Amino acid sequence: MKTKTLLFILFIVAACSYSYGQSYGRTSLGVELGPSIPFGDYASNDAGQFSDSAASYPGFAKTGMVIRLVFEHRLTHSLGIQADFMFGYNNLNQVAMGDSLGNKIDADLSLSATRPWNLGGLMAGPFFRIPFTEEFSMIIRGKVGGIGVYSPEYKIVGTSHEDQSKLEYYQYVDKTFAFIWSAGGGFQYRLENYTLNLYGDYFGMNADFIDVTGQDWSQKPPVETTYSFRQKINALTITFGVSYVF
Repeated sequence: MKTKTLLFILFIVAACSYSYGQSYGRTSLGVELGPSIPFGDYASNDAGQFSDSAASYPGFAKTGMVIRLVFEHRLTHSLGIQADFMFGYNNLNQVAMGDSLGNKIDADLSLSATRPWNLGGLMAGPFFRIPFTEEFSMIIRGKVGGIGVYSPEYKIVGTSHEDQSKLEYYQYVDKTFAFIWSAGGGFQYRLENYTLNLYGDYFGMNADFIDVTGQDWSQKPPVETTYSFRQKINALTITFGVSYVF
């Protein structure tokens, strides 16, 4: 008897949750935009990490921007899935990179970047909703996916302290693909057929670049160089967005 009563209660709760989810809109499409704040090796300004044995190169990344196009579908009152296309960029800290490389090789260097770090890819995963009222909820979410990563392109010029020779080097952009994960949470506020969203997410990946090409223009004729490296990329994103519920 107790088992039947418990099953009946669970059925009523599930039916109410499903009915509430149906009547309140279960699918949305929106956009999120905000800063991307680099951490760890990605934000490092230490050129001493440039070595064949390094677990990751320094990224010299500055705070950038991220934009997401987000699809959300609620499976129950509290559980659902999200999928998004994410695009982001982080500019190089040109002054810090020029100074740090100059200290490493004993030279006065200046650096000018023509392309930043660029990221773009797809992620999907579950979310858990904690409602405070019918309009206001907390969202906890996690996602995994695949992403394309473009390395920066830049030019370095300077003068050697040892013999006052002129130095000139050009680094070309390169592309690789990586597995990405993210975890975070935030808040949603419902306004008729729209929601206002505020999220904080932390993501990470290991981007392995193979045979990245550069040219040493200090040599006559210029000498082409290639090298491979791993870039650990970690960043915190804080995004505000609007979604249309249908």
